[in-house]
Amino acid sequence: MNASLFKRATMADPVQDTCMSRAEQLPKILVLTSTYPRWEKDWEPRFVFDLCRRLARDFQVHVLAPHFPGSAREEILEGTRVTRYRYFFWERGQTITYDGGILNRLRKNPFRFGLVPFFLFFQVVAARRLMKQHDFIALHAHWIIPQGLVAVLAQWGRPRIPVLCTSHGGDLFGLGGRFLERIKRWVMTRCRCVTVVSQAMGGEANRLAPLTPTRIIPMGTDLKSLFCPNGTERSSSTILFVGRLVDKKGVPQLLEAFAKVKKRHPSAQLCIAGWGPEEPVLRKQVEAMDRKWLGEDGIFSGKKESLGESIHFRGAVPHHDLPDFYRRATVTVVPSIQEGFGLVIVEALGCASPVVASSLPAIKDILQDGVTGLLAHPGDVNHLAAQICRLLENEDERASLARKGREHVAARFDWEAIAESYKNLLLKLNGTTALRQGRTSVLQGQQTIRNASNSDMTTRIRF
Repeated sequence: MNASLFKRATMADPVQDTCMSRAEQLPKILVLTSTYPRWEKDWEPRFVFDLCRRLARDFQVHVLAPHFPGSAREEILEGTRVTRYRYFFWERGQTITYDGGILNRLRKNPFRFGLVPFFLFFQVVAARRLMKQHDFIALHAHWIIPQGLVAVLAQWGRPRIPVLCTSHGGDLFGLGGRFLERIKRWVMTRCRCVTVVSQAMGGEANRLAPLTPTRIIPMGTDLKSLFCPNGTERSSSTILFVGRLVDKKGVPQLLEAFAKVKKRHPSAQLCIAGWGPEEPVLRKQVEAMDRKWLGEDGIFSGKKESLGESIHFRGAVPHHDLPDFYRRATVTVVPSIQEGFGLVIVEALGCASPVVASSLPAIKDILQDGVTGLLAHPGDVNHLAAQICRLLENEDERASLARKGREHVAARFDWEAIAESYKNLLLKLNGTTALRQGRTSVLQGQQTIRNASNSDMTTRIRF
């Protein structure tokens, strides 16, 4: 993969020079993240990138992300200035980020824990170097650990820059134990503000840092021009999964549920759009299920068609191609065991695809059971299969859920509104008093999203 293809042209151009001079007058922010595109058409989750490129209209956005073999050390991606820091002396030894995320890669190979001190140290060094070179008005750290920790450590001995820390779920719920909880509390109490992506996360954030203002601002997507219906004819029996193939996404349970669905609906097909470290394990699971399905183990005898022939692993799908999958799917299934927000649900509903999803607190922020989608008990294979069959057998209900679901997400999760919320919050970070007086009581179930016309940061919206 040639990373240089993703760079912007740098030839002299009067119009470009004028735009650059205007951009240089904008306030600067530094974004710290462990997930960012490494090159063009990268399959890594792009929600941080999508937010940053929209914030680049109002800020000079500098992004600090880990380096990966084959990626450029510095480049400009759609208006964002990206610096990738190396965290190990041997480039090929940089193996704890990307391709499934830090937690999953550490679980798969415990020897990678030895890279963590290097990862933190060199990120702090890189952040301090950028802070010395630029006059940032704010630091925006995605994830409490490690980026929030880095944002706080990097300011020791320096004039403090306000820190906005965004938790995406795994860092808040997945990093357990007394030691890590103390670190999270220590980091959050030193941030000017914390944002979480779902109401379900708000209570935990307030428990850890009750004196730090908490805002609930979900991640968004393009629901106007990308994730929207276009008249494509829908399949009558295609079940779609979209996401990384990691433990928390619940794909093993989906495979088991599909075998039950297939018995009632022989024409059903399962499409798995995504890539991740669990793919080899999932393929072996399909092979084992096939042996039972075809009767080698004396179960499900009399089947002539292989179950595996109805399960299609599509691999990593470019972001701009995902809408075609949603538009053709009969139903999109999100069988997660743990979820911080559930962006796939928003994308699917944006394309008017009916959704069956796990009944997790974060998902219930988006789906209302029986109104905008159907919920299934997390990890319950029988209930998941029953809910999928319910939609396969009821075209009118599919149409009603799709229509109401599309209306629901279009009004709440389009990127333009989300980016505006973050823009206004970043501009207000120096107003400590205003932030603390406008603190949201998320424990009472209220949701705060900033509007451009509201200057006191206390607009309250109920989902």
